[in-house]
Amino acid sequence: MRNLRVLVLTYEYPPIGGGGGRVAREIAQRLSSRGIEFHILTAHWGTLPISENHGNIHIYRVKSGRKRPDRCTIPEMFGYLISGTISVFRTLQRIHPHLVHVHFAVPSGPTAYLIKKIYGIPYIITLHGGDVPGFLPEETDWIYRIIYPFTVPIWREAERVIAVSESLKYLAQRSYPNIPVCVIPNGVEIPKNISRQRIRDGKVRIVFAGRFSRQKNPMMFLKSIKSLVDFDHQLIDKIEVLMIGDGDMRKPIEEYIIKNKLNNVVHLLGWIDQEEVNKILVNSDIYVNTSIIEGFSLSVLQAMAAGVAVIATAVPGNRELIDHQVNGWLVSPESVHDLSSALYNLINDKLARDNLANNALIKIRNYQWNDICDEYLKIYKQIYEQKRCGRRAVGRD
Repeated sequence: MRNLRVLVLTYEYPPIGGGGGRVAREIAQRLSSRGIEFHILTAHWGTLPISENHGNIHIYRVKSGRKRPDRCTIPEMFGYLISGTISVFRTLQRIHPHLVHVHFAVPSGPTAYLIKKIYGIPYIITLHGGDVPGFLPEETDWIYRIIYPFTVPIWREAERVIAVSESLKYLAQRSYPNIPVCVIPNGVEIPKNISRQRIRDGKVRIVFAGRFSRQKNPMMFLKSIKSLVDFDHQLIDKIEVLMIGDGDMRKPIEEYIIKNKLNNVVHLLGWIDQEEVNKILVNSDIYVNTSIIEGFSLSVLQAMAAGVAVIATAVPGNRELIDHQVNGWLVSPESVHDLSSALYNLINDKLARDNLANNALIKIRNYQWNDICDEYLKIYKQIYEQKRCGRRAVGRD
């Protein structure tokens, strides 16, 4: 498969964006080492280079008006769609892709659809959550009421539509009932040796990581910490709380911490690179996910792989990963009481934390990145061979 060239369309790609962009990078990095050539068209931000090459990975960034690394507005997505479409049609004859891989049906799907209609190049779509109607109804239902009729042919013309979880597949098929959807979950790298250096005066370290947004619900996390220390004031000297991330809710979070005198307990670290996140996780005790909805959380997977006891909201994406009180602890979404109770139990029971963490390491053996990428490689090969047996890709084979 060393002749295979894949064009990847994704409006988020590290260092900008969240989990979906990191999935796109993992697939490209791992399959490029097997000789596949990737051309990634993504959005520009800040001082990032317009283009860069890393072996078989070629990255092109287009201006889209994106102002922040952690989030993208609908106008900025539209800007990426327009700029990306213009850019890709200027360079398509130079790239000569055999296949287009779309991450997020919105906003990248229309570009792939046009490429197929004009050049006959097939495409696949990986769904990550927000690109599926009904995933975030309060935020996106209004736009899907407008664009839904235009999305149907985009989904229908895809060679494969892939969801990252069974719950996301169900949601997708509810909106597009006649279009088949398969599941390939997100993956994780399991450390060969977890080396812990927990020198924190015996404190239990609790970590939250993610966008400071309504979906991730960081205020639920903060309120549970306040509830804990109000219940048992001695916990102030027993716990260390780290919040990794940034976003629209940064200011109210800072104000809440100051107002409730949590400055010596809760520490805001902002965005840090993934390697540093991993170092923090392997030296932590409890990881908390408070999302109101999840496709299939990379951060939860990474915490489980780091040997950390995970507490997460019992939303569909999390329920696929976590068996309650077996390899993690599930709490009711938006229930501060449930979360603070779970935290209190685990803070005071190291054996329970260790049992959850050890069982989590067993669970995630089913989600190793190399195995996940094998599934994508099978699809790439199938489509490539079908193309070879039919019409050839643009320009050369």
